[in-house]
Amino acid sequence: MKKLLLTIFLSLIWISSASSQERETEWEGKCFIQYNGKVLVDDEICKMGSDDMPIAKKDEFLVVVTKYVACDDGTSGCQYFFYAQQDKLLGKNFWEVSFNGEKDMVKAVVPFRPADIDYYLPSGGGSGVCFIKEDNKFCFEY
Repeated sequence: MKKLLLTIFLSLIWISSASSQERETEWEGKCFIQYNGKVLVDDEICKMGSDDMPIAKKDEFLVVVTKYVACDDGTSGCQYFFYAQQDKLLGKNFWEVSFNGEKDMVKAVVPFRPADIDYYLPSGGGSGVCFIKEDNKFCFEY
């Protein structure tokens, strides 16, 4: 019985750590989200996190960007978020973004690939990178 309880306890610890959204490095900075030509977040403070810092020195990285916003009914708990990713294949970099698309969605279901990148210069100073595809733009400061 003790072995069974110990196994269940350790399994719960492993499951909770595996589902955690926390990243090795987390910071706050400005972000910008334009989706289907509509600006949803305009140089506002967002939460960012990555296990791959500093990204400027990495061939491959993933950054998660989250902007908490009010829900349509006025309650809290909604958010826009995206995953910005760089991969390297046969010596060439590829960029993509996955976006939740609606502030009440809990999964990033809208992929943009391949994307281009450009500088992000938020109002008030700072710098970062934008992932761009057509009339969609996902930027974060780092």
